[in-house]
Amino acid sequence: MNRITDAFISNLNRSIVCDLYSNKSLDYKDLFSKAYGLSKYLRKIGIKKKTKIIVITNNTLLKFIFFFSSMINNYHLILFDDLENPKNLKKLIKKFNLNYIFVDKRNINIISKNKYYEGSHYIIKDRKFFFNLDKIQDLKFENLAKILKELKIDFNLPFLTILTSGTTGIPKGIVHNLKSLINSAENFNKFNKINNKCVMAHFFSMNYMAGILNTIISPFLAGGKIILFEKFNSLSGLTFWEKAIDNKVNYFWTSPTMLSLIIKLNRYPGVKSYVKKYLEKIFIGTAQLPKNQKIFFKKFFLNKVYESYGTTEDLFISCDDESKRYDTSGRILPNVKILISKKKKIFIKTNSPNLGVYELEKLKTIKRLNNWRDTGDIGELIKNRYLKIIGRDKDIIIKGGKNIYPIKIENLIYSVDNIKQVAVVGMKNQLYGEDIVIFYNTSKKINKKIFENNLMKICDKNLPKDYKPSKFIYKKNFEITKTGKIKKNKLKLS
Repeated sequence: MNRITDAFISNLNRSIVCDLYSNKSLDYKDLFSKAYGLSKYLRKIGIKKKTKIIVITNNTLLKFIFFFSSMINNYHLILFDDLENPKNLKKLIKKFNLNYIFVDKRNINIISKNKYYEGSHYIIKDRKFFFNLDKIQDLKFENLAKILKELKIDFNLPFLTILTSGTTGIPKGIVHNLKSLINSAENFNKFNKINNKCVMAHFFSMNYMAGILNTIISPFLAGGKIILFEKFNSLSGLTFWEKAIDNKVNYFWTSPTMLSLIIKLNRYPGVKSYVKKYLEKIFIGTAQLPKNQKIFFKKFFLNKVYESYGTTEDLFISCDDESKRYDTSGRILPNVKILISKKKKIFIKTNSPNLGVYELEKLKTIKRLNNWRDTGDIGELIKNRYLKIIGRDKDIIIKGGKNIYPIKIENLIYSVDNIKQVAVVGMKNQLYGEDIVIFYNTSKKINKKIFENNLMKICDKNLPKDYKPSKFIYKKNFEITKTGKIKKNKLKLS
């Protein structure tokens, strides 16, 4: 047996997923029956083991099932963001030039102009053969446990390629196998004592790691239950708690921006009481959490907010423990090793390494040659257990030959009332190398001159002279990555 079949066998009659959109629920037995039935159909139409499949769909129950069918058949899924510009998606499809695409009705016009296909989800073969996946029959088993025990899954083969551009805008594919995903999920579950009582709210995109590892694989392996919300949007906070309380959610993952909206837009009574009695943990990831926000979130949610640090390349790395620290991104997880260089670069070694980077130009995976990976982040180890993130290596500002860490300034500015978003970048200066420029926006209207004069006084009082900014620039809207990080490279061009 293996850890996937173990999870199924141990929890056959327990509920695994409830989809709030379709109002359908599945237990572990139902999920396997549907996933196995779909896997047989996919083999029947000619999709063999190790086949690469492009995935362009919204979050749906069928997509959830499709992930497990792909595990069973050892497919390699290339995940595209379904909200990406259609022109860019067409370019990516052409670049990859793969035979099979899994797509939903909302995105089918990217591949075909025919709007009259029946069903909601399809496999498209060679851009001309369409297979409707909506009516695949579940399989009935006389001895389900026996089928599961005999199931052969190769955990070392590539399973997911996540396309990520980070803050550079240049796509790259990070390749992981099932072994790395499962190892990382188990590291995280063990550290946080997540078990079969877990009821996880899911509202991250299933096209990115947080929507797969954090909110599907982790609760699945724990024997827990997943509540599929709609993908998070600017109005999701209005109904979040009503749905969470109705479905007895006790865990969820979010980003700093999402949690701020959940707090700001909430109109549902009884949240404080629910948090106190039933909520176990709120995990925050995908973007760095400013210290003042962390203090506010922890106070608001009765110290049940836990910051976590990870990367698409290395998966889970650290998570807050019960020590109530506000100055770090948590304690190093089991089976994760950290090395801090003299220049404060963070190097990672884990039992969940990626298989390599998929080069779009060469259309092949460049394999990792070293067990230690440079994360591109800079930081410090506190008490040899807690990881403090100082910033991105490429974001360091060099002023007069000295390294300036933007996060130190950003954390200070975030503590100012009415500040909504902040980004500190270096702009070229012939004399000093780079000037410190603070881009910001606010929650309410301001008198810019008075407000910026006040910001400068705060900087003068709380920062070393080397950290004094040259100017402030009000930016109404920031360009952000899919995971909520501000694209600082775009600011340098503005």
